[in-house]
Amino acid sequence: MSQEELGKLCGFSRQIVNGASKRLQLAGVVSLEYGGVRVLDVPALNRFAGVVYQ
Repeated sequence: MSQEELGKLCGFSRQIVNGASKRLQLAGVVSLEYGGVRVLDVPALNRFAGVVYQ
């Protein structure tokens, strides 16, 4: 799925998706690979998304 397709699915522009993915990659949370995204740190991704477990 391209960043443009992901943005349309989520209601964001490609630029917003690109910025978020770069921040996540620089923080070591994800690895951007050809054809996909590999999550390297699930707890950090949850924090980025604002997920709270009770």
